[in-house]
Formats: sequence, structure tokens, C-alpha cells
Amino acid sequence: MSSYKALFKELVKELEIIAGNSMKVRRKDAVSNQGKIIQYLENSSGAKLSAEKLKTIQAEVEKQSIQPRADPELLKRLVKEEAVANERDVRHLSNVVAFLSSQRVYCDLLERYNPGISMKQEDKVRKTARRVGLDVPE
Repeated sequence: MSSYKALFKELVKELEIIAGNSMKVRRKDAVSNQGKIIQYLENSSGAKLSAEKLKTIQAEVEKQSIQPRADPELLKRLVKEEAVANERDVRHLSNVVAFLSSQRVYCDLLERYNPGISMKQEDKVRKTARRVGLDVPE
């Protein structure tokens, strides 16, 4: 049987991997949105944006892409409580870790073997049109 501390470390590792993957997607969307916002503001005003305004928009994107971290105080408390943890709690934590790991692998495999599953509807339409020799109007 694994120790409570080892299971917790595995849990934190899985959660950090999952958070990292979701942050990649969020960063990509945020950068895309940043470009759209800049383009919209420039088109609506008819002039280039000031450096200060660009920095403000970029700071907002950076703020959105901060990855959460595990709380080390929680680990210290769990180490103290390890002696009190019963076998049921340890099994439960082990099941949670196994579930998160399996879910992450499942999502990776799903994306690998079905690359269009995470594609946006616009991209699906554009690729389908290209497949038959057409272009989608902008």
C-alpha cells in the first residue's frame, strides 16, 4: 500500500499536468483574442494603438495565463495526518489519482486518433470545403 504522502504527491503531479495542458489552450485562445481586440480597436479608431494601450492588453493576457500551484501547507498537514489516515482514505486517494491519470491519457489518445474533435466549427467547415476544392468566404 502506498503512503498517503506519496499518493498526495502523485495527485499534485497529475493536477499540475492537467492544469498545464489547460493553460496551453487558454494561452493560445488569449493570444488569439488579443490579436482580435487589437485589430478591432485599430479598425474602429482608424489609427495605431499607443504603446501603453498595447501593454495593457498584453498584461491582461499574461494575467489570464498564470498557472495555479499546489499549496505546500496542505502537504505538511497531510504528512502530519498520515498516521491518522485509515485505509479507506488511502484507497480513495489512490482511486482519485488513478482516475485523473487515466482521464488525462484518455483525452490525449482521443485527440491523437481524432484530431478534428477539438477543432472549432469554423475550421471544420473550412477544411471540409477545401477537401472538395472550394474556399469559404471570409
